[in-house]
Amino acid sequence: MTQAHTDAVAQYPYDLKRAEQLLDEAGYKRGANGMRFKLTIDFVPFGDQYPKVAQYVRQQFVQIGIDADVRSSDFATWVRRIWTARDWAINLSALTNASDPSIGIQRAYSSKNIVVGTPFTNGTHFRNAELDNYFEQASVNTDPLVRKRHFAAVQRILATELPVIALVAIDQFTITNKRVRNHATLADGVYGGFADVWIAPN
Repeated sequence: MTQAHTDAVAQYPYDLKRAEQLLDEAGYKRGANGMRFKLTIDFVPFGDQYPKVAQYVRQQFVQIGIDADVRSSDFATWVRRIWTARDWAINLSALTNASDPSIGIQRAYSSKNIVVGTPFTNGTHFRNAELDNYFEQASVNTDPLVRKRHFAAVQRILATELPVIALVAIDQFTITNKRVRNHATLADGVYGGFADVWIAPN
């Protein structure tokens, strides 16, 4: 969340034994074939990082007895499956902060933004009234410190209830002609304004 980021949230170590224990406690015992159940992993078809992460996740699941398939789709099929049909178990995609958490993050978690058929809304159907309240207060407040406190509370709730699990942070980069100056100088990158951009003469 760039300017609103906090590290003061729940942390979860990599622990396959604990994962096995939780699955056993939930009633998903390993069967005769060593597997507990089967599921499908979908991923947004942008670049090569998403299918690679999907294969990594599949390999981790197999270790704890979950038989996972990776399903590849074109973009239109993926959008229809995830956002309209809601026909998915695990979906790998990116969530961007955009220029402000009220724009980039709120849309994915606000219960008021569960809109079947509309891409990039609250596709997990996550509902939390306290979270909604923090988002709404932050969206109408102009004090950066107050907004940061609201967004810190948002992060603590999301890191505890885990409607989405953040696996990796993707390095983003922008390529421009060397004559283009003051392009993407802030953390919001290409989402920022171009008011200070200028082109140097040859």
